[in-house]
Amino acid sequence: MNNIYRQLKEKFIMKDAYSDWKDYRESLTDIVLSYPGEKLAIVGAGRCNDIDVDRLYETFSGITLIDIDEEAMREGMARLDDVNIEKTEIKRLTLNGLYEEDIGAFCDELLNYVRTQGNNLTKEAYENKLLDMFDELKNKMLSCMELLDDRFIRGSFDVVVCNGVFSQFFSMISYFVHSVSYSISDAGLFDIADIVVVADKKLSIINDEIIPVIIKGIICMAEKTVIFGNEYNKAEGAYQCIKFIKDNYETDEKIIRWKFNSKEKTEYDMLIQIINKNIEI
Repeated sequence: MNNIYRQLKEKFIMKDAYSDWKDYRESLTDIVLSYPGEKLAIVGAGRCNDIDVDRLYETFSGITLIDIDEEAMREGMARLDDVNIEKTEIKRLTLNGLYEEDIGAFCDELLNYVRTQGNNLTKEAYENKLLDMFDELKNKMLSCMELLDDRFIRGSFDVVVCNGVFSQFFSMISYFVHSVSYSISDAGLFDIADIVVVADKKLSIINDEIIPVIIKGIICMAEKTVIFGNEYNKAEGAYQCIKFIKDNYETDEKIIRWKFNSKEKTEYDMLIQIINKNIEI
């Protein structure tokens, strides 16, 4: 695995997530259990810190974990009862077209560019480089969107859960861009504040293009019910998902308080939007 990506990944791993998220995990699992079926998919499953897979087998006979991070899914599976491990499938799949390798390559390219330019780096050149790199990412993602029907097989699950995923699409890339940019500013080359704003806006525009396509793809996977969970605020990605669903689908809604990080005292109101498949897609 790319060294830079590995370092980024370590920064985003929350060591106390499983214990911190106990109440939220129970509440979310209760909601999912109230929409029974046989086959369940958990999209963006990660380590399953936010959902109790063992309990879900009270209703479901087969569960598929879907994420780009196979290592995380296997760690989550390791907590399951042995009989449930045998019934649980993992599927390494990207929603937005970017895999770990792509994120690592992006970070490598940007860092190498800044190091190569050194003190000769100009504000205009840096901004243009960032925007060009974002355009390359966008083109890769949009080409991947054309293959969604092949990756998301229509009606392949009774119930699909997608929780806390959309705010994470660009979290590592955004964090890395901010880190590199402020390092440039700290070195005294030029002020970076307006470039960071431009970069964040560019990522928001990309989200506006890809999120509706991904939502439709996820909904197509379900035969009965789709359950989306997103931070109920202006969080990048989460906001676009919430708004698109509100504007285009009839939903049942619930709010769960998520005590996200006990050390930093970070909490979210998570809006749970439930779509029942008596709708046209």
